[in-house]
Amino acid sequence: MELLTLFESIFQLDGSAFISNQTKTIELEMNPKEPMLMGKLNNGLSILNTMNVYDLDEHLIKIKL
Repeated sequence: MELLTLFESIFQLDGSAFISNQTKTIELEMNPKEPMLMGKLNNGLSILNTMNVYDLDEHLIKIKL
């Protein structure tokens, strides 16, 4: 899969963001038409969540699929 195609698929996902306490949670909706991509994305997001990424307002960002 080409990197551009990967990013296009990810950016087209619907989702919601919630802020509670000091955490911003981003919940993306899975695309059932692309199960292999969603599996790889879920693995990548799990790794990203272990990196303790913060936004500019110092909220810890967690992304769920």
